[in-house]
Order: sequence, then C-alpha cells, then structure tokens
Amino acid sequence: MIGDCIQSILDQDRPDIDIIVSDNGSDDGSVDSIREQFPSVQIIENEKNIGFDSAVNRGLSDLNQCDS
Repeated sequence: MIGDCIQSILDQDRPDIDIIVSDNGSDDGSVDSIREQFPSVQIIENEKNIGFDSAVNRGLSDLNQCDS
C-alpha cells in the first residue's frame, strides 16, 4: 500500500519531488521495501511509535534542515 502511495506521488507531472517517509517503528518490512523500490525516498526511522504528530514534525524538521 505504501508503495502505491509513493508511486502515485512520483507519477505526478512535477519535477524535483522530494519524498520523506517518517516510519513509526514498524516491523512489517515496509522500510526495506521502500528502500528497495524507491531509493530516492528519504526514510526517517523512529525506534518506536512516537505518534502521528511527532512523526510529521520530525519529517518537517528534517526537511527544513535540508533547505538550509
């Protein structure tokens, strides 16, 4: 499912799309699958589930650091 979501973003007619996935300690193999299928996607791995808001904030923080 996450692969379909990422692919739909990449299929957009827009150049230079950066995708950041903030993973909340999943153990279903999704992180490895994303790395394998979409090497350009940046993955933030949280050791445990830190909650949706905190995971989004961490992704935005990393994005802001990239823009600096």
